[in-house]
Amino acid sequence: MLKRHSKKVFMVRRISRNDRIFFIDNLATMLNAGLTLSLALRTLIGEAKHKAMRLAIEDIERTVDNGNQFSEGLLDHPEIFSPLFIAVVRVGETGGKLGEVLTRLTEIAKKERALRSKVINALIYPAIVSIAMVGIVVVLMLYVFPQLISIFKEVNVALPLQTRILIGTVGFLQEYGIFVGFAVIALFFLFLASRKIRSVHRFYHAVLLRLPFIGGVVRELSLTRLLSNLQMMMTSGVPIVQAFTIGSETAGNLVYEDTLLAVAKKLELGNALHTAFAEYPSLFPSLTVTMAKVGEETGTLDEIMGKLQSFYEQRVENIFANLSTIIEPAMLIVIGIMVGFIAVSVILPIYDLAQAF
Repeated sequence: MLKRHSKKVFMVRRISRNDRIFFIDNLATMLNAGLTLSLALRTLIGEAKHKAMRLAIEDIERTVDNGNQFSEGLLDHPEIFSPLFIAVVRVGETGGKLGEVLTRLTEIAKKERALRSKVINALIYPAIVSIAMVGIVVVLMLYVFPQLISIFKEVNVALPLQTRILIGTVGFLQEYGIFVGFAVIALFFLFLASRKIRSVHRFYHAVLLRLPFIGGVVRELSLTRLLSNLQMMMTSGVPIVQAFTIGSETAGNLVYEDTLLAVAKKLELGNALHTAFAEYPSLFPSLTVTMAKVGEETGTLDEIMGKLQSFYEQRVENIFANLSTIIEPAMLIVIGIMVGFIAVSVILPIYDLAQAF
């Protein structure tokens, strides 16, 4: 009964990334300090602030007390714990290094959270400026310019091209603005609905990877996450084929997901990893192929994955650290062009009117 109730709670309110990290981090700390798993879980039940998380921990603690493995309790809550997390925990249990494995999982989760925050912070300013700019233009078009245009129409003054374009745009918005608004909203919801169709969602991801600049950033973000997960699983002792299969489920991009499954099949057939990577040059750059070959030849593939992950993570951080210096001038240019066009469209007819009188 409790399990069904807890799943109902999860559907109402999702458990945040911070709640998961808090649980994993504190559990690792207590296990490394020598507490038993059952005692650590009972302690965390009282510490959990999120009701759904507390119910989940209670359920897991009951599973462990019944003599089952910790990973078996996690399997009952796939909405909280990913297949990657459960696979690594299972390996840690088998090797008697659960606390160590949880510490490693915590470190990776914190790094992902930090990178995610940097990406979001870098995009907040452009998003706010863009929304404000669109809002100002809409207000001008619908409420300010119509009054000026009515004056221009009452006098027999030859209007310049840019003013005629402005008048046509304002007239179109006045007549069809509501339909345009509904069409934009409908397209937005259609886009969200279409993402539930896997083939369409994959098409969006493929297009994203082909876009100039954006495609490169998406690729390096995907590689950072992928290599981090692979390095963690291989270091923990997860077999490489299983690591790629599980890694595909957390790739975050359907193109990479399908490719990782294909790579896993090639590895299962006995192909070398660098050979499999080389078949997808648009997804795995030559550096990745070369380093994978070195790792296979020297038996240090897990270390190589870690070095590659650090390399791509640093590149992504540099991109988003410099993003504001790139976007701000570009947005100023766009705003300047828009303001200049509007100003000229309004001022020239007024100047002609002044000369006429």
